[in-house]
Amino acid sequence: MFSLLHQPEFCEEAKELPSDFTRHRKVGFVDVMAIVINQIRLTTQIELNRYREEFLPESAAKTSYTKQSFAEA
Repeated sequence: MFSLLHQPEFCEEAKELPSDFTRHRKVGFVDVMAIVINQIRLTTQIELNRYREEFLPESAAKTSYTKQSFAEA
């Protein structure tokens, strides 16, 4: 399922405007979609931390996602 999120065609089809998801941010298109698909059950910050630790272990110690950055994305 998550491999579909990495396909450029999927991202292009998900855009409403050509300008959507053009910036390279900490919380990008794939991350937003994976977190939403994973269904948030706890607080947003706990779910973001859990996602980072489970799916991005190499960057978990280097970066952090905030609930503000997720909401903006």
